Amino acid sequence: MKLSVRAVLKIGGSLCSSKILEKLCQKISTLAPIHQLLIIPGGGPFADVVRENYLKFSLAEEVAHWMAILGMDQYGYLLHDLTPGSVPVRSLREAAEALVAGKLPILLPFQLLSLLNPLEHSWRVTSDSLALYLATQVEAEMFVLLKDVDGVYTSDPKKEKGAKFLDRVEGEKLSSYACLDEYFATLWQERIKKGKKIACWLISGLHPQRIEELLLRGSTLGTEIL
Repeated sequence: MKLSVRAVLKIGGSLCSSKILEKLCQKISTLAPIHQLLIIPGGGPFADVVRENYLKFSLAEEVAHWMAILGMDQYGYLLHDLTPGSVPVRSLREAAEALVAGKLPILLPFQLLSLLNPLEHSWRVTSDSLALYLATQVEAEMFVLLKDVDGVYTSDPKKEKGAKFLDRVEGEKLSSYACLDEYFATLWQERIKKGKKIACWLISGLHPQRIEELLLRGSTLGTEIL
């Protein structure tokens, strides 16, 4: 069964500490019947615990890699509980079946990624790259990264007042900024070389109306990745 969606939404773990997360999940729930959506969770505090233990016990990177992906599954269950009409799924087939049944699928990625095992096992690869990879396995018009910042900046806006907001960034230049993991730019360029184009945005999940604007109008306040 083919999985075709309007948009793949990656809900970043940075939003887990915000009270806005519930409002964001409610907004996505209301949009789901209008737009075919697939949710991919980030790692958030669940992955942070893995990082702590990775350092504490000098864990192998492969072990930490799979532990962090299990953290994405945990965050996925949290998102499911906050999102009316959603259902946790473990495969693209289950996601397709959920959409047919009028449900909003939240992909728990551990099972699928353990079978495909597509990317290197290191901290260069985080939920950002994993979500992009999964989005490439789906016929999606758009891939949206929801984080706790408005988009891509020239430097960390939480630390530097002079950080400049960028409304557009070429994928090959993403490695120059700290907004996404190290491997994302490489994966994006590989997709471009294969001729697999997809609209890609990084927007703030702290403003739920922006995801609605993006889905309805094709643009909003955020950074478009070219």
